[in-house]
Amino acid sequence: MKKLIQSLLLSLVCVTLASVSAFADSIKVGFNVPLTGFAAADGNSALVGAELAVEQVNSTGGVNGKMLELVIYDDQASPKESAPLAVKLITQDNVVAGISGSYSGATRAAATIYQENSTPYISAYAVHPDITRAGDYVFRTSFMGEVQGRAGAELIGDMMGLKRVAMIKLNNDFGKSLADGFKKKPQNSA
Repeated sequence: MKKLIQSLLLSLVCVTLASVSAFADSIKVGFNVPLTGFAAADGNSALVGAELAVEQVNSTGGVNGKMLELVIYDDQASPKESAPLAVKLITQDNVVAGISGSYSGATRAAATIYQENSTPYISAYAVHPDITRAGDYVFRTSFMGEVQGRAGAELIGDMMGLKRVAMIKLNNDFGKSLADGFKKKPQNSA
């Protein structure tokens, strides 16, 4: 089922990209990612992955013969940076879609802008549940943090047989949503 959903999502994005950019030389895709600041290591890793994906698509002829072009901006994993960058990507750079290679706070801020402009936006790894609640133009590729937290509780409770654990969490969307999911696991587990 997951592979079917991913295939449908990829098809939707490809059709959107091809139809919107019928008169352009390339298909511009926006990419907000933290390249500086506390999340730079994750951001640089996400950038390498995005560049590799674009290289693979372009090496096989692109999308309907048009090459993909990443328009990259450093959002520093900050909502204060990502929202204006989303506006710039859509209104000045004329991207046909956006991808977030950033954390949940920055992704949520940009998601609202993409939704308001009816521009598809995909979260690569941000986990907050509100990201896709922004609307029908916003998607995710990873599980929500609460789902990951419940899986961790199941591993510790059901598979490892532990009844009590101490939890240390990050005080950000990732840490909070994982902890919330962990705590919501039914009582027969952790």
